Amino acid sequence: ADLAVMWEERLADPSATALAAQKEARVLGTVAVRRDPDFVDEGQLIGLHVLPAEWGKGVGKALHDAAVRLLVSRLFENAGLRVVAANARARRMYETRGWALKPDLELDYLGVKEVRYVKHLRD
Repeated sequence: ADLAVMWEERLADPSATALAAQKEARVLGTVAVRRDPDFVDEGQLIGLHVLPAEWGKGVGKALHDAAVRLLVSRLFENAGLRVVAANARARRMYETRGWALKPDLELDYLGVKEVRYVKHLRD
């Protein structure tokens, strides 16, 4: 119930856009972008999730890249994201796609340690 409320609030934000990857009528993964509510003039990538059966097939990378293109199209210079600190797989994917860890911004979300990454979107 808490997760549903959190997503309702996120998607009620007028700057938010959600994307889904699907094959036929089956959703394989999702991601959303919005203006970061905590950092002025930054975009934010949130909720990149892919079904475990689809891991390693490029779905996450495709969603990520589409989300970054959307952030760039909205003229953000920088973007941030949060990821569970123990999620080594996701962290590797973000790091290989140019995101930089901000070690001074560790967070605790409902007892789960998260870290923040940032990415410069413009050359």
